[in-house]
Amino acid sequence: MKVSICVPTYEQTEYLQKCMESILIQTYKDYEVIISDDSSSEMVLLYIENIKPFFGDKLVYHRNNPSKGTPGNWNYVLDLATGDFIQLLHHDDYYAEPNSLKNMMEAATSYSDTDVFIGEVWSHNVSNKTVLKHVVTDESISELHSKPVKILYANLLGPPSIIFFRKSALIYYDINLKWLVDIEYYYRLFKLNSNWKFIRVPFVVSVNNAVHNVTNDCEASADVEVYEYTYLYSHVIRGFFASCSFLALLRRLFIKYGLISYEEVVSFCKTENVPWFYKPLIKILRIEYALKAK
Repeated sequence: MKVSICVPTYEQTEYLQKCMESILIQTYKDYEVIISDDSSSEMVLLYIENIKPFFGDKLVYHRNNPSKGTPGNWNYVLDLATGDFIQLLHHDDYYAEPNSLKNMMEAATSYSDTDVFIGEVWSHNVSNKTVLKHVVTDESISELHSKPVKILYANLLGPPSIIFFRKSALIYYDINLKWLVDIEYYYRLFKLNSNWKFIRVPFVVSVNNAVHNVTNDCEASADVEVYEYTYLYSHVIRGFFASCSFLALLRRLFIKYGLISYEEVVSFCKTENVPWFYKPLIKILRIEYALKAK
């Protein structure tokens, strides 16, 4: 059965090279590699032209003009997949070992009634040059099976590259999100595929703290985080009353950015309807700040 390895790329080849080299040494050979390049420069194009002879007809390259952005480029490359199984392998992630694909295919064969598989991930921190295993406990897996909503409050699993699924289970990423795009995707995927399996075998290594990481643009931005959590509540969680978990998350978020002005919070929410409980939460925080000042 053929695997479609879908690689969205953008303006970097240092880790893309490691990604492609890890594909070449896979012991499972029935695959196609689809590159969807969002770069404005020819950096990726020139690299792909150099390595294409090593892949032959297994490698397909697309140059996007205009660029599709994140995660539009992810959706586009997924849409090009023709295999029985699909993996979105980010350009700065790479396979953990030569048997990574083989192990996932064996799991898929063993669990023929399952469409979605999650593999283990290692974190490659380029700033301190360490590679550490991301530990996922049995308790966390059990909790996510029974309550998929838990993934919205903490990404216990890792980056999107860890997902391996049958083409019949294909869904697309929400183009309105950037910071929370992966956890929102996991939530919908798990809701639709309640019998997903976590496979305890080495699968991918994910690069972190590199200058090109999208995370760097989002993790200290109230403009991104406040908007996206508001969007998440309005479009995914919904409901008149927020859970204690979501209220606690909002509280931490507002404290993180020192938000005690309701008008300022509303401005970050942009076009989203602001849930009614934002206002009393802000009032409580203002009282807390006033008491601390005394």
